Amino acid sequence: MDTPEKVFGLTSYYEIMLEGSNSNHVSQEIIIADHEEAMQELMGEINSTRKPGLKIPSINFKKEVLIFAYGGQQSTGGYAVDVTEVRNEDDLLHFNFDLIKPQGEMVTMSITTPFKIIKVKRDDKKITAS
Repeated sequence: MDTPEKVFGLTSYYEIMLEGSNSNHVSQEIIIADHEEAMQELMGEINSTRKPGLKIPSINFKKEVLIFAYGGQQSTGGYAVDVTEVRNEDDLLHFNFDLIKPQGEMVTMSITTPFKIIKVKRDDKKITAS
């Protein structure tokens, strides 16, 4: 029998809210924001060097959470953060993120801090990420 991942694909479990190459977050890290204050703090960091800043997502934290995935500081452009696996188990919904390296293309010669923010619907399952 096909798993939901094979039938619907990884993106049936989440929606990409924002992604880019400048998060201002120098370490590789994943943070689950499950309340407004956490989201505001994390978006404040992303927007700390932007004028105007990126639009802050509209989230109903009673029904959804955000996962902030940071790729850390990189010496060039061309890096991205991507969801590479979703495990949907009985009481757990787990997201795996990977740092995708540039593959031979020309890249910006500047320091970047790639990131991706996804929105996940809440249900009775525990949401985790790595």
